[in-house]
Amino acid sequence: MNRCNVLLFRAVKDSGQVDPYIEVLNKQGLIAACISPLSFDFVNLEPLYLALQCPERFSGIILTSPRAVEAIQKAHENCASEADMSTCCGAAWKQLPAFVVSKATAEAATRLSFSTYGEDSGSAEALAPLIVKALPTDSKPLLFPCGNLRREVLPQKLAEHGIGLHTLTVYHTTANPRLEESLLGHIQEKGVPEYLVLYSPSGVQFVDDALKNLDISTEKIKFIAIGPTTSTSLEKHGYKVAATALEPTPDSLLQAVMKVQR
Repeated sequence: MNRCNVLLFRAVKDSGQVDPYIEVLNKQGLIAACISPLSFDFVNLEPLYLALQCPERFSGIILTSPRAVEAIQKAHENCASEADMSTCCGAAWKQLPAFVVSKATAEAATRLSFSTYGEDSGSAEALAPLIVKALPTDSKPLLFPCGNLRREVLPQKLAEHGIGLHTLTVYHTTANPRLEESLLGHIQEKGVPEYLVLYSPSGVQFVDDALKNLDISTEKIKFIAIGPTTSTSLEKHGYKVAATALEPTPDSLLQAVMKVQR
């Protein structure tokens, strides 16, 4: 592999933490870096906390992003009494399925003692049949804490099979206010990246705005999407997708990059 400049638009890890995507790419001799394209504002934490106090009302929970898990943690920290601070989710939730989309979400949920299923699904569309198979049509609703930009695919597919949701919007997704500054700084230091890696439709929207505002030519840039939904979003914004990583994992991204470099 050539030492290409790969820029990943995903949340930057805290200092001292190794990003698994960067680690895999660096091992293959690529120069990789991250810029966070998104910012999150958490909302409705008290209703979320109250719902979590009543696991008997639900047949399980759906967590489609690490941010939903973070909202649960914040709800507990903000709303729980000191006597309740020892554990975020009690034994009753541990007995219920927590349906998740990705390994990152599964890892975050497991740290809060949830019992996760579906981490290899990779998308809400792929998660839906797993839920349908696991639950009877007369089951209690699933708790679904989610973001304001969630798509309707999962609720619609579950509704078709008589599975109800108790939906709570627990975070709002906005553009990282330093996105343009960070992107410009990266280009000034390392040059225009050969590869841009996008992880979500919202990331595509905000990165597209930044590229246009900074008047950056994308003619020679190869765009790689994480998942088919992101790929579709890139195409809708007028970008040619060089490759799509079928799963939101470092190895799948590496395979996509290698495919383009052949």
